[in-house]
Amino acid sequence: MITELNQLEFDKVKHLTDSCRNIEVRAVVSGLNPGRIYVDDATNITAALIWIQGHSGFQLIGDAKSIPFRNELHGWMKKHIEPELLHLHMQSVEIGVSDGDWEEVIEHMSGSRELAGDIQHVFIPSSVNGWINTISQPACSSPYSPQYDNVRVLSIEEALLEEK
Repeated sequence: MITELNQLEFDKVKHLTDSCRNIEVRAVVSGLNPGRIYVDDATNITAALIWIQGHSGFQLIGDAKSIPFRNELHGWMKKHIEPELLHLHMQSVEIGVSDGDWEEVIEHMSGSRELAGDIQHVFIPSSVNGWINTISQPACSSPYSPQYDNVRVLSIEEALLEEK
């Protein structure tokens, strides 16, 4: 049964975030950023839906094969989350995933609503090449396709002052 964790219980999902590269998720779980956490089974947590307040969006983490999430998430979102989003005047919401394994869950969760996918750009520092833009593939099918796997982002000084 899907349950919302009390903020004092957020550490119960730490085992799911240890391998999660999303720093916003880790910040919510550690209590550094505001958010909420909903889990598939409070006694045996294998998956979580994390509300990242600063992004006004969610992230699904853990086991995409979680039976409670596969079976209950659509109805649960409609009953518990939609009214809160509407109260905040939000007509749409972003739900991020780490890989394509979550695609079926997202499709089931959305019901008959239209889904839109996009590509996330994550900038990471590189001591050799400046900032590198690593393009993540969308979990759901998207009309957008990346042109490059890695893009070098130049600092203003490099772009304007570097000899060609």
